[in-house]
Amino acid sequence: MTDARTPTAADYIAPTLLPFLLFASNFLHPEIQELGAPFFAVWAGLGALCFVAGWFVAVSFDWPRSISVVSTIVAVVAVLSALFVWLFSEKFFGVFPTISIVVVETLRVTALGGFALFGAALFEAFDSRKTLAAVEETVRVYERNVTDARREAELTIREAKSRAKEIEAELKQTTAELERRKSRLEQDLRELVLSEIDFIKRHEKETHTNL
Repeated sequence: MTDARTPTAADYIAPTLLPFLLFASNFLHPEIQELGAPFFAVWAGLGALCFVAGWFVAVSFDWPRSISVVSTIVAVVAVLSALFVWLFSEKFFGVFPTISIVVVETLRVTALGGFALFGAALFEAFDSRKTLAAVEETVRVYERNVTDARREAELTIREAKSRAKEIEAELKQTTAELERRKSRLEQDLRELVLSEIDFIKRHEKETHTNL
């Protein structure tokens, strides 16, 4: 879907050309079906041009505004065409204006307007499909990123658990080593104390014997 934005001067080219294309159909003979393929080819060419104009109106404006622009142009030109045919059909076509001629001209303008609306709608369909594809690709990238992040998180957690176990084993080993050193120091201190006590007793005994 086309993003809403401020239209530029170039964006008004298609909306400006479209009413001229629609109004130009008034100069085709009302009984075009009876005048052969060349006239029908002209009418079909106008339809194709209106389709292209509707397409570029949708390119220039967002979806609701483009439909509003095309519909307004078709409605205004249809009314003007009805007035034009009623007032000037005898001059341009050499026939007296009748309700049937006015209706035919109005339907012709409306049909060409339908080509323009179809062009706008078709552009919106392609643009929406492109936008949808972009969104789906964004979702796929996001899902891949989430999956990668989950894997990295799981790997980090496993590494942290493994490191925690290693640290725990090192702490246990260090604690056991400290306990052994403590026991050895206590034993050495006990032996030193007993040795000092024994030395003092012998010294006192020798002193007493000399006296």
